[in-house]
Amino acid sequence: MPDTSHFHDSYSLGRVFSRAFELLKNNLAGVGVFMLILHLLMGLATYISTEASRNIMAMTLANPPPANPAANLQHLSAMLAAFEAPQYWLSPIAVFVVQLFFYAGATGGLLASGESLFGCMTTGLRKFLPMLALFILWILGISFGFMLLIMPGVFLLLMWAVVVPVLVGEDVGVFGSFGRSAALTKGNRATILATMIVLMVVNMVVGAVIQIPLQGQSVMTMFVPHANPLDALPHFSLFSAILSAEINGALSLFTLAILVSIYRELRAVKEGDSPDQLREIFS
Repeated sequence: MPDTSHFHDSYSLGRVFSRAFELLKNNLAGVGVFMLILHLLMGLATYISTEASRNIMAMTLANPPPANPAANLQHLSAMLAAFEAPQYWLSPIAVFVVQLFFYAGATGGLLASGESLFGCMTTGLRKFLPMLALFILWILGISFGFMLLIMPGVFLLLMWAVVVPVLVGEDVGVFGSFGRSAALTKGNRATILATMIVLMVVNMVVGAVIQIPLQGQSVMTMFVPHANPLDALPHFSLFSAILSAEINGALSLFTLAILVSIYRELRAVKEGDSPDQLREIFS
């Protein structure tokens, strides 16, 4: 007689959110610390890139193009050289790389439940290249879908809602992850849409409540008249850059917990979801 203890009759939005909070509570020591460390690095990289951009803008305002054509060409060459500064380009690239590493490692930690910091890092390294390939294909597919009058893009978003947990948690490859996600979400995409809407509202409200007081004053300087144009440039301290990155990291981790919970819920509805099955993958 088959074990039905891990089966559910239907998709439950309440159960998805309840499981997501439980996943976060049970994984603070591993996944939580993993998030804090990586987003500290992302905050530093963002601060370096922002300061480089601010310096370039300051140089532009302080040194307007001269009227002489020859001197103007020299001025343009100097500006282009400033934009080629390593910190201007390498910092955003570093943020992107660390973000993908975080997605892979944190998803693995949430799936395994109780995973250590070292386990998250190992999964992140092992799944980084597949995650990069999946991200590129996902962006291309979703972008093409939204070009076709938006609705196809929404449909693809729902169909591929659990593609990241599938990639990390199942040995089906990058292309197989898209098909597996489509099969799992079939028949439940309306309730997944409702889950995504609730998640989006929560992230927007929490993000606005926390981030606006943190960055609002710096951004508002752009809209206030200043005798010196350089004073109108927004300036973020290193502390606010790191704190902002950590807040974004917490919201990203919550989003990943929801996606993993959706994946677990869909498996429970269609196949039966046993946590032991997932732990075996990472053992």
